[in-house]
Amino acid sequence: MNFEYRLSGLGWADGFIEKDGNTCYFTTSYITNALNDFLDALVSVIPSCVPDDELKTSNTFEWYAEPSGTQWTLTRQSEGTLHIKVVTYRDIDLKLEPKLEIDADCNIIDFVSVVVKELDILIKTHGIVGFKKCWNAHDFPLSSFLILKHFSLAKTNLDVIEYEEKGCQLIKTDINKDFELFLITMGSD
Repeated sequence: MNFEYRLSGLGWADGFIEKDGNTCYFTTSYITNALNDFLDALVSVIPSCVPDDELKTSNTFEWYAEPSGTQWTLTRQSEGTLHIKVVTYRDIDLKLEPKLEIDADCNIIDFVSVVVKELDILIKTHGIVGFKKCWNAHDFPLSSFLILKHFSLAKTNLDVIEYEEKGCQLIKTDINKDFELFLITMGSD
């Protein structure tokens, strides 16, 4: 399995996903917060990444390439398997000329690992502020990235600390551990 996501201009990204010899090349624009939508959808279907009341079996999002686009559906088949369906359209708003590009099952950990490795390169290439300036005011989805990175490394959820302040239940993470996690460079296989 391979995944690539690279900024290709101000407000544009190109890349591909490849599984079992099938490759889908994509382009997406700043019309949506593409990377955030992708990571949020991925996090939402992994039991170790979200609380039970936020867990979804399936999540769909769209990437716009004006007027073409790509619709992704991520579906958890079991705790260890993810089904990925990617459909491209000549016109995504009108859903013209759909073409099924990817329709495959994969190991969730394997998929998260290739995504995290790619995004590790992306954020370390552009920086947090640089990414925002390239992506037309959308921030790099840092919290979802760190949740997935921790899952990729530890196969568990990120540790959170519950506490009460002024009668309010709050949650926090250890900022030092967040920075350590961010700075880990994902190795290549």
